[in-house]
Amino acid sequence: MAADIKNTVVTIVGAIAGIDVVLIQMDYTLSGPPLKIQGAAMTYLAMALRGVIKSHNSKQTITKPELTKSGLTVHQLVKLVESKI
Repeated sequence: MAADIKNTVVTIVGAIAGIDVVLIQMDYTLSGPPLKIQGAAMTYLAMALRGVIKSHNSKQTITKPELTKSGLTVHQLVKLVESKI
C-alpha cells in the first residue's frame, strides 16, 4: 500500500508541475526548482491529494497551508499523505 501511495502522490505532483514522473526526486521541494508548485497549482495539488485521502479515509483531509509549509519535500508529502490514510 505504501508503494501505491508514493506512486500516486508522485504522479499527481508530476502532473501539476508538468514534469515526467521518472525525473522527480524525493528530495525536491514542492515550491523550489524544478517543480515550482505555487499559487493556484498548490491549490490544485491540495484538491487532488484531498480526493486520494478521502477515498481511503473519509474523516481525514489535507489543506493548502499544510502543503505550503516552508521546504516541504516530495518525500515529506508522501509521508503526510500516508499518515492521513
